[in-house]
Amino acid sequence: MPGTTTSQLPLCAAALLAGAYILLSLPSLDAEYMLYAVLPALLTLIPGLEKWRLPALIFLFGFSWAGLVTGHQLAASLPHALAGKNILVEGHIEGLPERDGRVLRFNLDVFRSDVSGDKQITGKIRVSDYRSQFIDPQPGEAWRFLLRVKSPHGFSNPAGFDYEKWLFEQKIVATAYIRDIKSTRADSVTANHRLPGLDRQVPVDTLRLRLARQIEEYLSESPYHGLISALATGDRRSIGTQQWLVLQKTGTSHLMAISGLHVGLVAGITFLLFRFLFASLARFPLYYPAHKAAAIAAFFFALFYSLLAGFSLPTQRALLMLSIVTISLILNRRVQPENILALTLIVILIFDPLSILSAGFWLSFSAVVMILLTLMYRQKSFSWPANGVVKAMRLQWKLSLMMAPLTLLFFQQIPLAGPVANLIAIPLVG
Repeated sequence: MPGTTTSQLPLCAAALLAGAYILLSLPSLDAEYMLYAVLPALLTLIPGLEKWRLPALIFLFGFSWAGLVTGHQLAASLPHALAGKNILVEGHIEGLPERDGRVLRFNLDVFRSDVSGDKQITGKIRVSDYRSQFIDPQPGEAWRFLLRVKSPHGFSNPAGFDYEKWLFEQKIVATAYIRDIKSTRADSVTANHRLPGLDRQVPVDTLRLRLARQIEEYLSESPYHGLISALATGDRRSIGTQQWLVLQKTGTSHLMAISGLHVGLVAGITFLLFRFLFASLARFPLYYPAHKAAAIAAFFFALFYSLLAGFSLPTQRALLMLSIVTISLILNRRVQPENILALTLIVILIFDPLSILSAGFWLSFSAVVMILLTLMYRQKSFSWPANGVVKAMRLQWKLSLMMAPLTLLFFQQIPLAGPVANLIAIPLVG
């Protein structure tokens, strides 16, 4: 951002977030177009704002950019004329399919459909299979399905999960379920089968699936194989209902979602080990500092782990922060933590402003902000060894209290055992 000083980054990030949030909070795009009508008038006022000029421009950019992305996503949604109809589509399996009892769900990235004109379906469809006939689609495979498609929708229940908002944030243009080939359509006999010649390579998802299966195979008798698979690959499909209930009641379910904590641990362990090994090699540190080589190795190991975990929003945030720290370390530049967080927020909002719609976005960034505030205004510590224990307990307690309003807002509950359970579970899981 030309002309932006380091001290302005947090303010600019907040302005960008405010602009995108206000746009996504509007009830419809009609209200957006009304606000666009007053933008020229607002632009005439900006020259008189002096030091607030740049944040004001970034606010308008955030509003306009989020509106552009939202309009593009709405335009890609299923045409109303196709809702409720059977359509023959071809697409690639995206991500890992999920099986809940006898129901199979997966995302299908459509590249061809049998509808004509400007009503073509493109993008991701959330497909459910309720049939008794068993299929086992794998990531990257090409399939042809006969689908009953519907527009994305969910129940309007303030106390429940907003499924429609989740579909929109995931850029899913329609939902559908597989129809049986017992149909009067002449081409239906060719539906619901693989197209091997059109498969695409997805090495990361293939590796995730292979590791998850090996964990399940070798630890099939252990009741914790689902937890280990979730921590290793981000695949939480094997976690039992009772285990999820315990995690929710203790407020430790976040440990099963690969987050910045896990990425940071991988990077930290890699940094320490690689620096020790690099410094032990004769003459190597003379050509390149050991701590810089270790930082580069830590970043690439963290990148691999993030990809293995599905590259979720918390891992993206952690990886971006780690990349900024790595670059600053290589260039011998010191960057303040709040500026690292602000730059990470700016990059994420530019690449995907719809991430604001997810609870993980707010919980992830809020947790980091609150940890920074707690460390900035910490009290004098006790003498060692009580020092580390007391500081960890105080940090966990303050973080739990500060995160309680957001937890209540997004999940309508606050686990009372959360502070104590996390104090034990975080280092144990780590």
